Amino acid sequence: MKNVLIASTHNSRGLSSEHPALFKRANLTTTVIAHPKYKPYAGRDVSHWINGSDNPDLVITQIAKLVTDSPDAFDWIILGDDNLVRAVATSAISDALKTRIGPVQNAQYIDLQKGKSAASTVLSSLGFQVAPFRICQQIADIPNAIAAIGLPAIVKPDHSLGSEGVIICKTQDDVTACLGQCREGAYIVEKYIIGKQVRIDPLFFNGELVACNSSLMLGMIRGDLGVSTARGVVSAAPYMEFLKKLGATLKLHGMMNIGVLHEGGGKDFHIFEMDCRPNGYPCQIKRFENDFAEAILAYQRPDFDARRFLSPDNNKIARNFERDMIYNARKGNIKGMLAWLFNEDRRWECLPLHDPRLMLFTLWLVIKGIVGGAFRKLMKALKVMR
Repeated sequence: MKNVLIASTHNSRGLSSEHPALFKRANLTTTVIAHPKYKPYAGRDVSHWINGSDNPDLVITQIAKLVTDSPDAFDWIILGDDNLVRAVATSAISDALKTRIGPVQNAQYIDLQKGKSAASTVLSSLGFQVAPFRICQQIADIPNAIAAIGLPAIVKPDHSLGSEGVIICKTQDDVTACLGQCREGAYIVEKYIIGKQVRIDPLFFNGELVACNSSLMLGMIRGDLGVSTARGVVSAAPYMEFLKKLGATLKLHGMMNIGVLHEGGGKDFHIFEMDCRPNGYPCQIKRFENDFAEAILAYQRPDFDARRFLSPDNNKIARNFERDMIYNARKGNIKGMLAWLFNEDRRWECLPLHDPRLMLFTLWLVIKGIVGGAFRKLMKALKVMR
């Protein structure tokens, strides 16, 4: 294994993170295909650049041509965001190309990549425990779905937007209010299970589990919902057999992001989300004794054992600088912002200090998020005053 292709559109987790640095440590060369406007923000460990588009369908067509023209050019193709994962599943290209490009290599289960409802449907049909759910093709179907599942329930748009548009309904009044907040489109309604929320970040090659980090969601941008600002590393060992079965059945290839809930803190769990693309935490958790780069190198040796590359239960915390700074700024939490300045709890180890260009891009995202949030708040206040 030598060459990696990362495809990115506007909401990609692949380009603006340390994945190319991780791959370099694993002796892999990274090529990025993305709109040229993102090129100034690519880190120094991107070896090659291919101009792409922000239209996911066009990017999938472009990748399909690259793979057809040069079948051996890339050993690993990573679709860096949910739009691309969905686009490859709905594309008109052949199943052979879909399984070559996409993270699900078993053609029978490609539909899992189409959205949240498709993922829950496929996983449930395979006998995996998922949160009880109903699929709603239009907003008017939501009340009946909630009535069937029972309160509390959680209403999610069928596509992933970092929890944007996700609504928790605990009372009948919440259900009524929810209908006014939903936009046209398909939704999935799930039973809102209260318990320990764990994010599982596994890496698979050709259906085989290679490595896995697991972490507790500690800081959330939107209360019980939203993207996390911090995660506490926990042992991935309890999830190994589940992941081995999942990977072998779907023949998964690449980095995944799976959310599970342990109701009441017990050992049993329900899957509430499965995203077939990477996120940034595996790049940061290397400081906590489980390095995906080492796992990729070890995988190519005959004595490979995935049990060596499961995150340990060591009570350490990985933090996302961009999200944490924006969250603290919005809350007016000066102490939380200063914690980064003074490197409390070794926070600087979560920063891409090895790559000045990527670090500048990260700072730009923080400034953009803080200024943008303040501007939106100002516009809302002016609108109310009128």
